Amino acid sequence: MKKVIGIALVAIVIFATSCSKETEAPTVKVNKAVYIVNGGAETIDIFNVETGELDTNVITTGTTPNVLKKFGDYLYLVNSGFGGIPMIQKIDYHENTVVDSFVLPVGSNPWDIAWDGSNFYVTSYTFDKVYKLNSSGIIVDSADAGVSPEGVLFFDGKLFVVASFYHRSTYQPDTGYLYEYTPDLAKIDSVKLFVNPTLIVTDSEYLYVAGGDYANGGNVYKIGPDSLSIIDSLSLDGTPGAFVVKNGKGYLTGYSYFPTVIDLNTLSVITTYTDAPASMGFMGIDVNSDASKIYVSVASWQQQNYLWVISTDTGDTSSVELGNGKGSQIVKYMEIEE
Repeated sequence: MKKVIGIALVAIVIFATSCSKETEAPTVKVNKAVYIVNGGAETIDIFNVETGELDTNVITTGTTPNVLKKFGDYLYLVNSGFGGIPMIQKIDYHENTVVDSFVLPVGSNPWDIAWDGSNFYVTSYTFDKVYKLNSSGIIVDSADAGVSPEGVLFFDGKLFVVASFYHRSTYQPDTGYLYEYTPDLAKIDSVKLFVNPTLIVTDSEYLYVAGGDYANGGNVYKIGPDSLSIIDSLSLDGTPGAFVVKNGKGYLTGYSYFPTVIDLNTLSVITTYTDAPASMGFMGIDVNSDASKIYVSVASWQQQNYLWVISTDTGDTSSVELGNGKGSQIVKYMEIEE
């Protein structure tokens, strides 16, 4: 009887061990990297966050790269095409190769891009339009979008476009608008904003529009997406050119505007970082997944460029030299599963 019980216990242990192994989650390696788009060199560098290594000129961009965003399993780079071909480059970030290019009308100066899960929406700065592209990158529709539209966002089943109303013929900024469209580009509503709005982001509850006229500083407006009602506003000491949100905070910077963190709930400034490797040239900004690190590109078209790394816990900063004259404009933090 003892022998039978012993055999049964061994069988139970083996079965339990086997089940435990079968239910173990596979180990997933996550590579943490910062993609740096160099507008002057028209290349993308990749900084390995864990090893501190910098791979330069990994990807060749199109002419005048302007915006880099992640949709689904790919990165999409908007190339405005000044003096070249306007296009969207589709980048496989696992292989770091361009797998497709969506060519846009000559002279359209595409500025920003949004995605609804199937279709893309691209603002045309010079043609005052927003284009709708299918998944193959073919233009299937367009709509008027005020004057000099820039930022675009698809949120909660609707499309939002920021028209800066920068008058290109006179080089004069004007009061801009936020337009709301259906996915088929039927205009629903609009709201008047401030002078030269350019950027739009969301915290999954509200819309935030930022920008400014450079001479008189900038603004952030907090807007309800259902009624386009302006809920709150914040005046800034400088004009932001890049804006991301994470965990209830907004992170902004601009060419001569030091990186600034704002509280999205109270719409107030929390802190500004000034211990920079250069006095100006702050072009791109992003944060890691827990917002413990801020990454800022510091651009120059003649001198050294930097990736400026700020630790939000301690305020300590460091910088990575990227090379001379590269015009490092855009940063994108990525966590890539292998």
